[in-house]
Amino acid sequence: MKHLYTLCFLIFFSPYLFSQDNIIEIYQKQVDKLKKTPSSYGRDTTLIIELTKLARSYVDESSDSSLKYINEARKLVVKYNWKNGAAHYWLSAGVREREIGHFDTAIQFLLRAASIFESTHNKEGLTDTFMALGIAYTETENYTKALDYHQKSIKVGKSLNDYANNWANIGNLYMTMNKFDIALPIFIKLEKIYLQNSSNNQIEDLIGHRCVNSINLCVSYFKTDQPIQGKKYEKLAVYLSKRINGILEQAYLFSEIASYYSSKNNHQKALEYLQKSEPFVQALNSPEKTSSISLRFYQHYKSVRNFQKALAYYEIHNTIEDSLNRAEMKAEITKLQLQYDTKKQKEEIDLLTIEQQNKNLQILLVVMALLAVLVIAIFWNNRILRKQNEAIRNATVKGQHIERRRVAADLHDNLGSTLSALRWTLQAIDIQKLLPTEKKIYSQLHEMVNNAYNEVRSISHNMLPPDFEKQSLQVSLAKFLQKIEGKTSIHFKLDFHQNFERLNPKIEFELYNVCLELINNIIKHSQATEASIDFFMTKQQLKMIVADNGIGLQNNESNGIGFQNIKSRIDSMNGNWTLKSDEQGKGMIHEIIISINEK
Repeated sequence: MKHLYTLCFLIFFSPYLFSQDNIIEIYQKQVDKLKKTPSSYGRDTTLIIELTKLARSYVDESSDSSLKYINEARKLVVKYNWKNGAAHYWLSAGVREREIGHFDTAIQFLLRAASIFESTHNKEGLTDTFMALGIAYTETENYTKALDYHQKSIKVGKSLNDYANNWANIGNLYMTMNKFDIALPIFIKLEKIYLQNSSNNQIEDLIGHRCVNSINLCVSYFKTDQPIQGKKYEKLAVYLSKRINGILEQAYLFSEIASYYSSKNNHQKALEYLQKSEPFVQALNSPEKTSSISLRFYQHYKSVRNFQKALAYYEIHNTIEDSLNRAEMKAEITKLQLQYDTKKQKEEIDLLTIEQQNKNLQILLVVMALLAVLVIAIFWNNRILRKQNEAIRNATVKGQHIERRRVAADLHDNLGSTLSALRWTLQAIDIQKLLPTEKKIYSQLHEMVNNAYNEVRSISHNMLPPDFEKQSLQVSLAKFLQKIEGKTSIHFKLDFHQNFERLNPKIEFELYNVCLELINNIIKHSQATEASIDFFMTKQQLKMIVADNGIGLQNNESNGIGFQNIKSRIDSMNGNWTLKSDEQGKGMIHEIIISINEK
């Protein structure tokens, strides 16, 4: 049955098998033509496909030639690290391993090809690979797996209008399992498909396909005890075999019919078909086929008690088997060498994948380093900005406003835009291709950049409220508290008591920033649920009280930068600041008193 599978495989992969030129010659001409053109990515990727096709066309004629072209394709795959080319390489290497009997290695290679073809959505390559896997599993007698992959091949190939060959392989699978009653309807269905498409090119090499299918129909009818129908398709199979000069086909056909008649003890008919088969077997020049038919002649003549001829054919069979057995040791050595070569090839392809991963890791590390530098620069800029703010507090109000507007604009337009672009760049990275550790680093960097962006944006907006000069301190604080309402669980209450009038713009500006610092501290550290801001005014002084019901003043909190900024601002107004913190859980009270007549 194996040589029939080989025939079906060659027909499927050889669109010009029965044209004037031999398929090997056609692919060889295409390869030679490409090699004469200058090397380029387009030329070399096309050459990979043609080399793998040529390797598969050689698979039944010359294992060495097949390996030669597979290795040529592999070098180009290594050069360009082309995934689709690697898949074609594994497909061809798997088919070759299968044909020389290394079925485990073949299945391993074909599964690699299928995985890559699935990832690149190459339906044609996936159809071919599933079919090759089905044949490989049939050879190992794992018929469940074989049927599964043939059905997968049909499912994928149906969208390409190329699934008749897959049905043929399923029929051959059932023939191998001696389930001719299941195989027969499949071949009948295929015959209808071939007849329906006889006037168009949807199914290439129709004569070759019909020839194989007619042989299968003939054998299946005989095996299911329907010799009349079998004879009908025998005539068609012989006619089509002659059309394609099918020596292997006729040898197989007559041998199977002889086997049928032998099982029915019709020794005359069995001998007639054995004699028809013998010249085709001899023309194949195959020791295995000659040994097989000699064994059948021996069994026939032994059954009819013609011991002289039986002995003669047995000696032919025995001599060939001894020769084949002697060659087995040499073949085993060759097999070990091939396995070593195959392992080296696999290591080279795997090395490509590792190198690519290392390149990706290096790129990621560079990006991470740039991000780290940027984050440091952001915090350094923040530190510089705070120092600048402190340096200009004693300048005029107009100068302060101009400088703050410029800094806020720089933050928003320049650094904010840079951070925004960085966020988009990070989002463009395909995290599915990253390793788990790389994904964790990526997530941390993404969070850091988002925090930096939000902080810069917040600083740019709060550094100088819009139209602060036109608004009073009361309006500006009210708008700020309204803006943070709902973003924190703390309820803030703002109260300006009677007789409160507008102050010197510098004092209002400094009081506004002091309030921002205190509100920020309450939100971050107090764990309060309520807070209040109250302003009292007399002719001589202004009193501001900020209180909360949180956990009170904690260790080292008064030494923070925020508290230092508050103290610096109050000192610039010649004010006095006292803070009270009762028992833990009783909250904190800030009391700030400023002499108005001094300002």
